[in-house]
Amino acid sequence: QLVASLITGIVAIILAYFDYGVWALAFKYVLIAFFSSIFYYLVNPWYPKSLINKKSFNKLFSFGSKLMVSGLINTTYKHIYKIIIGKVFAASTLGFYTQANNFKDMFSKNIVNTLQKVTYPILSKTNDDKRRLKNGYRKIIQITSFFIFPAMLGLIMIAEPLIQLTIGDNWLETVPILQVLCLSGMLYHLNVINLNILKVIGRPDIFLKLEIIKKVNITIAVVIGLQFGFWGLIVGEVVTSYIALFLNMYYTSGYLNYSIKEQLLDIIPIIVRVFPMVIILGVLNLFSFRNNAIEISLFILLGFVVYFLTNIIFKSKQLILILKFLQKELGVSKLFS
Repeated sequence: QLVASLITGIVAIILAYFDYGVWALAFKYVLIAFFSSIFYYLVNPWYPKSLINKKSFNKLFSFGSKLMVSGLINTTYKHIYKIIIGKVFAASTLGFYTQANNFKDMFSKNIVNTLQKVTYPILSKTNDDKRRLKNGYRKIIQITSFFIFPAMLGLIMIAEPLIQLTIGDNWLETVPILQVLCLSGMLYHLNVINLNILKVIGRPDIFLKLEIIKKVNITIAVVIGLQFGFWGLIVGEVVTSYIALFLNMYYTSGYLNYSIKEQLLDIIPIIVRVFPMVIILGVLNLFSFRNNAIEISLFILLGFVVYFLTNIIFKSKQLILILKFLQKELGVSKLFS
């Protein structure tokens, strides 16, 4: 992935330099898929055989077909807000919304999608032991929340100077949209991991059922939100993400004996420990204007230090778990003792 990204990034920059404009980005998306496929094949070559295992096909199709339909529904609805905003409102409004989504996804979706690829096979190995599966699920939920919650709340705090620094003053209308969307970005990892559990325990039927229910909710939210203009749509998007989380938690709780109350008790303390960082950075917002990379970096560093110290003071279970993991991986016996 790194090599593919490096090659396509260089090609895109060269194309942009020679005035290919947005086509530089179009070529980048195509080429990264091309090079990634080649490198995957080189690392793990696969040669198709002329025979089909009917038993294997039936088993995999009954599982995969439901996930495929779920994926098609999700892909269809993934861009529904962009389509509606582009149709009903000005093109510039769509641009502001798209940029806000890009910044939000940079701090949430990209990290979580990477974790999803790693945690799914790990959890699958424990699907015959509900106790182990529940413990593994709880650890993943808490550790990802440990990083995502401060990242999303911190992004809300630095949204304006970050937008100014990276894409310029012309995009400042992106700021309030980004700040609101971060409220749904905080939940993305929880939704993804809950849905992962349904795949792990072999219930793609529930996965598909949930997808349909959630898309009905989105349709209702869009219809109602349009009555209140652009911001009605944005607020509706955030509200539906919270409803989706409740539905996902409800179904996984029954299979793991891990109630919604227990799940909330595991993540609420993490949110509470973010507040000192938010308060301190909020006060600093009143007295300083971070309009360069150095000041923004120092602001982020201060937020990290405050959050880290808060977790040390409250003896955070998540921090202890992460430090023990680092101790094991680094092979240092006394560093974190």
